[in-house]
Amino acid sequence: MEDDRRVADQLLILARADAGALVPAKENVEVADFLHENAARWESTAEARGARIEVSAPASGSVEADLALLRREVDNLVDNAVRHPNAGTAVAVRAYSANGGWNVEVADHGPGIPPEFRDRVFSRFSRPDTARSPEDGGAGLGLALSEAIARAHGGNLSLADEAGAGAVFRLYLPRSVAA
Repeated sequence: MEDDRRVADQLLILARADAGALVPAKENVEVADFLHENAARWESTAEARGARIEVSAPASGSVEADLALLRREVDNLVDNAVRHPNAGTAVAVRAYSANGGWNVEVADHGPGIPPEFRDRVFSRFSRPDTARSPEDGGAGLGLALSEAIARAHGGNLSLADEAGAGAVFRLYLPRSVAA
């Protein structure tokens, strides 16, 4: 029942984004504090899956964003990263100033994104492992939702081309949300 509500909520937010009605509430968010708080909420989940979370962020700096939407977006990325880690590896959550805004990256050392799936990774209901059920692998809406939230903030979300195992998702947010 809770999964059904979660999917319905995700679809509602995506519909609002499609209609141009997903308007972030402007709030000053300290980047480092936000990332450390987010990581703390995921520590036990990561440990249960044989991973750990490492945060790297400047001591100070802020972004104007909707805290609830930003939390949902980064939660989706961290959830994906800790879902299937290689035992003993770290999920890296890092932020750095770039192009008049912030890049926030979530990187894992798991199986990565299959090459044949990379072009549709942000599509709705798209999952690389079609054998998984929504109960164990999600409904395939998290990355589509995260991309919509990034766009609503005037930013973008991309799958970075990084060497090595795993996946690196890079969220770019301008320092200030456009009016």
